[in-house]
Amino acid sequence: DMGTAYTNAIGRAPDYNELGSGNIGSLNLGPATYKWTTVVSIPTNVTLTGGANDVWIFQISQGLSVAAGVQVILAGGALPQNIFWATVAAADIGTTSKFKGVILSKSSIAMKTGSTINGRLLAQTAVTLDQTTVGP
Repeated sequence: DMGTAYTNAIGRAPDYNELGSGNIGSLNLGPATYKWTTVVSIPTNVTLTGGANDVWIFQISQGLSVAAGVQVILAGGALPQNIFWATVAAADIGTTSKFKGVILSKSSIAMKTGSTINGRLLAQTAVTLDQTTVGP
């Protein structure tokens, strides 16, 4: 099922390409399909604003890097189960960060000490949790 979900997410036509050159910190993003050929970094909080039926798909040809203490903030009724982070390389979620959404990694996912996720962690090689809280 993970492979099917990953293929579906990565295969969609993007609405936006290379937004922020891969740095999406401090942005407020609406529902859409976003694509990068680079690493996507989130060095500061990012906000996803939309309704309960809206969908965000992040197609990341390399890895995902979330800095320590950073939050993915949902606004306007957005739901974590409608947010898909599809990465080819590893996803690295920094210490004490608060992440939202479903991570679909073709490689691995590392949740660092004290991090939390409201969503799911699905990887084809490994998911590493270090004193992490995983919520619905």
